[in-house]
Amino acid sequence: MLGMTTTARLKYVTTDVSEGITRYYLRLPGEKTKARLPGQPGEEIFMEAYWAGLKKLPQPRRSDGTLAKADAKGTLSWLVDEYFRSAAFKGLAEATQGARRNILKVVLSTAGNERVVDITEDVIRAARDRRASTPAAANTFLKAMSHLFTFAIEYKHAKKNPVLAVERVKHKSEGHHTWSEAEINRFLEAYPLGTMAHLCMCIMLYTGVRVSDAAVMGRQHVHKGYLSFRAQKNKVVVDMPVAPELQAAIEAVRVSRKGHMHFLINEWDKPFSVKGLGQRMRKWCDTIGLNHCSSHGIRKAGATIAADNGASEHELMATFGWESPKQAALYTKKANRRRLAGSGAAKITLSKNETANKIVPPSEWVETRRDNEAENRKEISA
Repeated sequence: MLGMTTTARLKYVTTDVSEGITRYYLRLPGEKTKARLPGQPGEEIFMEAYWAGLKKLPQPRRSDGTLAKADAKGTLSWLVDEYFRSAAFKGLAEATQGARRNILKVVLSTAGNERVVDITEDVIRAARDRRASTPAAANTFLKAMSHLFTFAIEYKHAKKNPVLAVERVKHKSEGHHTWSEAEINRFLEAYPLGTMAHLCMCIMLYTGVRVSDAAVMGRQHVHKGYLSFRAQKNKVVVDMPVAPELQAAIEAVRVSRKGHMHFLINEWDKPFSVKGLGQRMRKWCDTIGLNHCSSHGIRKAGATIAADNGASEHELMATFGWESPKQAALYTKKANRRRLAGSGAAKITLSKNETANKIVPPSEWVETRRDNEAENRKEISA
């Protein structure tokens, strides 16, 4: 059976919901306590903590006492191992590698011994349906498996991709929560100018970068008031002027962080790793009650604010490193609808009734009716 990526299928994971916030825990068999898992299921920090916790479990052994290892040629475990060592996998962005590795590890936890030739469309479809309660996880699973089989076909490990005939799960999702301006201001007030948290927010907000870019950004990327860098995810080169707010945040921290090329430095006086910065942003948010906010949503907030202020699709593409106008159109469309709704709502007015207070003489039909009624009254009284 292909492994699950939902909490219902992740072994030993339990949930706790309080005050509208869902928290995840790992409770191993025989343990009296449970360990908190950071982030959300499927995210790198979540899966890393999950797999680290599972290492405490005794490893399965064969009847002769040797460790059981599903690595026979032709099995799914063998194929995934080949994939991880391939140029196809190593050419992916670091964050994509981490996410895909976590997904496939979950699959291998229950399906590592499956023969590749036995993984048919029906098997993939059934695995998708088991994830139907979490559509995003289901579609992410399908994407990872499709890439795996694309690699398998290229290297003659498989003859067809069984994922291609399986439809994605249709769902409407806004994805990660988009920070509101009130939430951004709350964060900046809690972490004032001169703090690393303030600088991190300014970098991500005023440049629209992902965590993977924010972690490596530094003085070497700034020249004559312009910030120039190559995005880690899609390798697109982005050039933009340094916003005054960002420049002020950089200068405020640089005083106490002399000698470093990186902007963001941890408490051990070293640059943050990508994973470390994501975890630190999570902690900064949780500390001030913004548990529903994350670093992912800051990028969306920047695009939303820019679009609301009139940024065009091409301006958003240049700022956020998008190669297609499709992503930018999502934000400009919302902004345009908001502006049009505002101007349209202003036109919902009642026309002035200029005859409302005028005395209108009765029509000829009304006068005739009144005369007939008067004649009838006279005849009756007579």
